[in-house]
Amino acid sequence: MPRSPSYHVVRQIAYGYRHGTVSSRFVHPQRTSCLQHAYSTSTPPSSTGVLIDPILNPAAPPTPPRSRSTRYLRPMITVLAFFLVGSVSGGIVAGVLIPPPLPVPDGEEDAALFAKLKRDLTMLEVVKELRSPESKDSGWVEYEAFMDMPEEVRDHSMSAGVLRGTRGIGLRRMWWNSKKQELVGVVFLGGALAGWPGVVHGGAVATILMEGIATVGNGGPQEIRGSMLATTGQNVEDEMVRDFGIRYLKPTNANRLFIVRAEYNDQQDDTVTCWIEDAMSGRTTAIATGKVGRQRIIAL
Repeated sequence: MPRSPSYHVVRQIAYGYRHGTVSSRFVHPQRTSCLQHAYSTSTPPSSTGVLIDPILNPAAPPTPPRSRSTRYLRPMITVLAFFLVGSVSGGIVAGVLIPPPLPVPDGEEDAALFAKLKRDLTMLEVVKELRSPESKDSGWVEYEAFMDMPEEVRDHSMSAGVLRGTRGIGLRRMWWNSKKQELVGVVFLGGALAGWPGVVHGGAVATILMEGIATVGNGGPQEIRGSMLATTGQNVEDEMVRDFGIRYLKPTNANRLFIVRAEYNDQQDDTVTCWIEDAMSGRTTAIATGKVGRQRIIAL
């Protein structure tokens, strides 16, 4: 059956609208009304105002509606993710700002933690090296700091008394070489020494370094020099550290093992350098220098 002329007019105008070659102001009113009439019974214009030809541009298939489970699954996953992030971050913040109670010195928990520290001590490479037969032959002597100190004196000592236990200076295993005049030690700095949460107070770090300078400057620890008193008659009284200076390089984190080293800078100058480094990372956190001798008191 032959098609009417109006059908071809509609097709030409629709093609021009779609390709932008025909403007509405150049379309005859009668043809426009004819075009609208032709599409009013078959395919309406699209929402964008462009006429859709069912032959040249067939309509897209309808989008199937989402199921009920899909609509509710995404909000549930979002809520669960925010809940997990809040729980983890809240626990971390609470642990830093409100840490758990520290173990009481000489208690069961303190003894169990001290036994664990001893096991961790044996795993360090520096300890394995210092306990080797070669190191013993070269003059390295192992001792525990402040263990030979009398009980009445230890109670009045800050390091051996107030700061004892794993909450303070929980472990202090030292090695001294009288030939080289060098000191190497492994110490544990507990949570009670923290100033800022999780970071050891600078005064506690300075105390550790000052004791290392005093040990080297006085010719060794009292634990070793005291055993020679009966045979040599030497005085084991320690002298004070003077001209003490310290530089803090990085934060000293609490509840970790640290390695302390002390040695002479120059035997003629009598200046001792002592530094502390993290036993796990090996980074130096603080370094100090000082001399040992009786300080001169000036009366005002």
